[in-house]
Amino acid sequence: MRNSCDLPRQIASEPTPMKPAIFLAAVFACLPLHAQQTPSSQRSTNVPTCSADDVSLDTDDENGNFNATSHSGVLVVLRNVSSRACRVSPVAHIEFSDKSGILKVRATTPGFGAQSNGTIFGHGPVVPPVIVAAGAELTSSLRWVSGEVFDQNTCITPTTLSVAIQGGKQSTPLHAHICGDADHGGIAFEQTRFALDPVYTPTAPVPTP
Repeated sequence: MRNSCDLPRQIASEPTPMKPAIFLAAVFACLPLHAQQTPSSQRSTNVPTCSADDVSLDTDDENGNFNATSHSGVLVVLRNVSSRACRVSPVAHIEFSDKSGILKVRATTPGFGAQSNGTIFGHGPVVPPVIVAAGAELTSSLRWVSGEVFDQNTCITPTTLSVAIQGGKQSTPLHAHICGDADHGGIAFEQTRFALDPVYTPTAPVPTP
């Protein structure tokens, strides 16, 4: 008996070719199982969305790695503290605030266009949510102008950074000075998409001699 997976080769050699749709169906039936799996963008919908209680928020200045002439920034670290994997938007909804409340800041993410307080304007690629395992971390780099270098300079000094998460937000203290040109877009910062970091493993304490 002929193996069904010999059909594509047989069809290709027939004098009268089979209709393309039937040919493709035969080819697909012979693919290994792993090649027929649901795309990752669809599988991600089976993972629950992270809630504010599922994550913790911190920042890391990486020992001044973000500091340059009139520029600064910080690494946002979002850790899954729950017991199961969950998913978040690939672009963090960042908010800066001080004692007066949320401050108006314009954000840009390469490839995603301009934003304002996390709301994206214009057109960008459709990117699936990021799945973060229990105990794993997501990081996003934020960069901004920290010096008063513009002719029409305007600046803010936020004391808190927040990331909006499904059903709430997580916040952490921040010491920053962020400036912009009042005549050309105002105060702004640039952020990268969330990237996965390895699962966090606590370091064993060093015995005291």
